[in-house]
Amino acid sequence: MACRSSMGMVLLVALVDASTAWAQAPGDARNAVQLEVRQGERVTVTTVDGRQSQGRFVVERADALVLSAAGREEVFAWTDVTRVQRRRNGVILGALIGIAAGAIAAYPLYTISQNETGGGEAEAIGMVLAGAGAGIGIDALFSSNRTIYRRSGPSAAVHLEPRRGGGTLRLAVTW
Repeated sequence: MACRSSMGMVLLVALVDASTAWAQAPGDARNAVQLEVRQGERVTVTTVDGRQSQGRFVVERADALVLSAAGREEVFAWTDVTRVQRRRNGVILGALIGIAAGAIAAYPLYTISQNETGGGEAEAIGMVLAGAGAGIGIDALFSSNRTIYRRSGPSAAVHLEPRRGGGTLRLAVTW
């Protein structure tokens, strides 16, 4: 019985200390923002209380992150930040895929035009440029937020697994 009570105390201390370890994450948030976000980029910040704010990244200070939204600046302490997302517009990949698709479509157009009128280069170039424009347009429509920082917090879960002749109770703790 003494062994179970001491294990219970160890588990209780681990759960209580997990919140302290969770509070040490702001340095990671600052490092992620320094590496991934440039001034003027669109950013979404989620705080501990669940509030989300969108705006343009202004500056990261030693103690806070500053966003510009609706003509005013919002300051978020690193200790309050749980998630940072950056708006991602991958127009370069869309342009490359569009150029490839346009080139594939341009080859038959080029050969037909070359056989009929003798000037297939202009039509082929136009098709490749149209493919690049379509690729950029599609990529711009489907831009997304990319999470660059997410604070992981302590969690505990109890699992009850029914088995033949009884059951198994498991406790999973993450910190």
